[in-house]
Formats: sequence, C-alpha cells, structure tokens
Amino acid sequence: MLTSIKKAFSATPSKPTSQSQPQTAPEKPAVTMSKSQKVQEFLQLIKQRRSIHALNNTPILPDAELVSLIKSTVRESPSAFNSQTSRVVVLLGEDHVHYWSNIVKPAMRKAITDEATWSIFGPRYDMFAQGYGTALFFEDERTIKQLQESRPAIAKLFPQWSTHASGMAQLNTWTALEVAGYGANLQHVSESCKKHVDEQKTDIPLFHL
Repeated sequence: MLTSIKKAFSATPSKPTSQSQPQTAPEKPAVTMSKSQKVQEFLQLIKQRRSIHALNNTPILPDAELVSLIKSTVRESPSAFNSQTSRVVVLLGEDHVHYWSNIVKPAMRKAITDEATWSIFGPRYDMFAQGYGTALFFEDERTIKQLQESRPAIAKLFPQWSTHASGMAQLNTWTALEVAGYGANLQHVSESCKKHVDEQKTDIPLFHL
C-alpha cells in the first residue's frame, strides 16, 4: 500500500510556481489502519511473544532507551485504583551476570536437592547469565499497606489486586521487549533468591524504575 501511494504521488505533476515561491513536495496522505487491521496486528504481537531460553548479550536498543521502554510499559499497565504498585529493577552488564551466577544459581542449588532435577535446571541459569539484562519485578508493600489502611472494608483484597497488576505489567513488558527485538523468558525465583541475599549479605547495584 505504501509503495502504491508513493508511486501515485511521483506520477502527479507539480503545480507551476513562481520564483518567489519555492517548490515544495506534496504532502503524503496519512495511511490509516482499519479496526480489523489493528486487531490483527495486536493479535500478531501476542502470538510472537514466546519463551526464549537460549539468550545472548547482543545489544539492540541503547541502554537508556531500553530502560525507558520498560519504565513506560510498567507505568501504563493497569492497576487497582491506579495504585501503581509494581516496581522494576533493571540489571545490565556485570550486574546481570552477577545476579544469575552468584545469587540465583547458588540459591536454587540449595532449593533443588535432587541431582536429576538439578541437571536439567542448573545449566539454564548459566544460559540466562549469557543474556543482555534482567528486569526484576516486585510489588511496593508500603503502597499496598497504605491502601489497606485507607480502605479497611476491602483491605484484604489489595494484595491479590497487586498480584494481578504485577502479572499485567510483566506480560506487557515481555511483549514490548519482543516487539523491540529481544528474546525473553519469565522465571519465578524471587523468594529463594531473597533468602540467599539476606544470608550472604550480597549487595547488588540496582537500577530502580
């Protein structure tokens, strides 16, 4: 469609102009998508999102642009009462490698005692360490507590709603990264890793969003 429009314009003779009025190129008409086309494009973006485990550290976007993409995606994701309880820590470079090699892998080794199971999962953490970066999602418990105190009648529901918000933020971010050209996967290792960090007093330089 774009090619046809360009050809149509190039075949249209320009109107004569005087020397005092410089000739300007005709404006291109806006190409609009029908609702059906938008729906199909949206569905295609969802279909393209897959769990990619064989990662590499090839850069695609500049780091600042990558962080901005994640930040904007999380901010625009829905949450109960627009509470915006989701938080993200982005690890890049050495921080990313340190997280998977020195925090996740030792913590999960303690949690997975069966050798046959570890032979499957252990190599995955080395593979993840070869990626470009990590986005750590967590929920702001202080905000959740404030919401519970301000609305006691529905206080017990806020932790559940917070989990829903986190899930939507993660899915939106995953899809956005796929659109940007990144392969990604989602891992649930937070509790085991948090315990390991507490025990080892491991310090991670974190990039908060």
